[in-house]
Amino acid sequence: MDLKCKNLMLGNWVKTDITEPQRVAAVTGENQVMLAYNDVYSDSEIEPVPLTDDFFERNGWKRNGAKYTHPDITGEIICWGNGKYIAGFQGNQSPHKYLCSFEIHFVHQLQQIFSLCGIEVELDVFANNK
Repeated sequence: MDLKCKNLMLGNWVKTDITEPQRVAAVTGENQVMLAYNDVYSDSEIEPVPLTDDFFERNGWKRNGAKYTHPDITGEIICWGNGKYIAGFQGNQSPHKYLCSFEIHFVHQLQQIFSLCGIEVELDVFANNK
């Protein structure tokens, strides 16, 4: 994936080829971000953190068949295999109306969907099993 700094938000998880995953601390320009340890990286130096089944389980998601659910979220994530997930989240007004449904592959994409939908659930790539 060609990840662009300008498409990231504060707190998004990314990594570099020399660091463990870190959160974006600042977007310092159209093609630069400052990561948690105050190092500045450009588009070509950052990589997305892939979503995995292990990531979901460590962050409190429960799997039932091909679907992941979370006790604090109305909606689900469907696992299609090979790192391909479909996220669908519902609004509080109607249990049948979806706010969004997107194919996602990376942690920062899930974080951005949560932000856009007003879902406040902390995601941590280093989380222990809950």
